[in-house]
Amino acid sequence: MRTALSARVPIVPVVAAGAHDGWYVLARGTRIARWLGLTSRFRMDAFPIAIALPTGLHLGPALLPHLPWPSPIHVEVLPPIQLEGDPDDSAACDRGYEQVTSEMQTALTRLARTLPRR
Repeated sequence: MRTALSARVPIVPVVAAGAHDGWYVLARGTRIARWLGLTSRFRMDAFPIAIALPTGLHLGPALLPHLPWPSPIHVEVLPPIQLEGDPDDSAACDRGYEQVTSEMQTALTRLARTLPRR
């Protein structure tokens, strides 16, 4: 936000929905992450257990390459958002952040409704 306010340039948000359907997560693994100390050491609050190609059962973060299941991904470029305010004013940065994330979440929710259910 500070950079956009300083340069007086608009932010052009881009949202994408559907990429999460590229693999099937069986469990989020929050207890495993805590037990392994990943939460405190690496700020990882999940250790997903998933099914992915070609490895089959996939444990932990996606460090190994995998082939995603075929799934549609919808991407939308939103209209530019021109922020107003002083870049050194944290309230102006907070207002800009709220505006951008709110518009992105609204668009993402709308896009997610258009995806076919698996």
